[in-house]
Amino acid sequence: MADVYCTACGRELEPDWQFCGSCGAPASSTRPADPSATVRIPGVPPTEQPTPPGAPAPADAATPRASFGRGGLRTLGGWAEGITWAMALIQLPTIFFAVRQRQLVDELGQFVTDFDLLQDLVDAEDTWAGLIAFGVFIGIASFVLMVIWLYRADGQVRSLGATGLRLARGFTIGGWFIPVANVVLLNLILSDVERASRANGVPIGSAWKQRRTAWMVWLWTASAIFVYAAIGASTSDDEGILSQSDAENLANGRVALGFVTLLAMTALALYVRRVRRQLDTVTAMAEPASTAEA
Repeated sequence: MADVYCTACGRELEPDWQFCGSCGAPASSTRPADPSATVRIPGVPPTEQPTPPGAPAPADAATPRASFGRGGLRTLGGWAEGITWAMALIQLPTIFFAVRQRQLVDELGQFVTDFDLLQDLVDAEDTWAGLIAFGVFIGIASFVLMVIWLYRADGQVRSLGATGLRLARGFTIGGWFIPVANVVLLNLILSDVERASRANGVPIGSAWKQRRTAWMVWLWTASAIFVYAAIGASTSDDEGILSQSDAENLANGRVALGFVTLLAMTALALYVRRVRRQLDTVTAMAEPASTAEA
């Protein structure tokens, strides 16, 4: 049987290796040695064997494969989780002031000439609007980090040998921008990455398909669907004075929007935490033993 060498670093591989012990590259990406290559010299350690013709020089055994690096992905996931929690928490005061608006509208219906109540309503409206503006700023940061992290996480499970993912990696970015359909597409992406990250070994393969989708994926999906309806109920095209019933409906829509956004952001933050920890564990399985010992 011909000797097999790693195409990434040139090191000779043992027959039972699934990954290169030097750089971490999968054994499936190896090639047989050139027939004219120098034969292995008995008694000489493998790391000191002559390099076969055309093979790159062996890399330092202590250097891990770049795609197996955990630090960058772990840090990015931490930021994505943190800013998503911030987006969830900002919903609490928005819910409070939306409820306050609803109460003031009811009171104004009984005391239509109470200018103090009217001023309180205006103040509550301004505060709510300010919180929403701040939430939009936080939401943009959360969205950008989430898209980058999900793209990286999807790539990580693929590099660790996950097969049979239902959508191409590009959908982790493009899937967010397709109205209505993005709810279904993102559910598939979030589900596949989360289930694949629960692998018990590497290569991950396709056994992950037998696992159930985590509950927070379904919670996020359900919340995202209701957000569409709540956004419509929380806005008004009427620039004039609203009737009491319209004002009540507007306030109720804002309360609903706050609650469903809180649920959606909480589910997304919990999702990032879960996948981040699971990916850290499964990635450690693929690292060279020398790196793990270091």
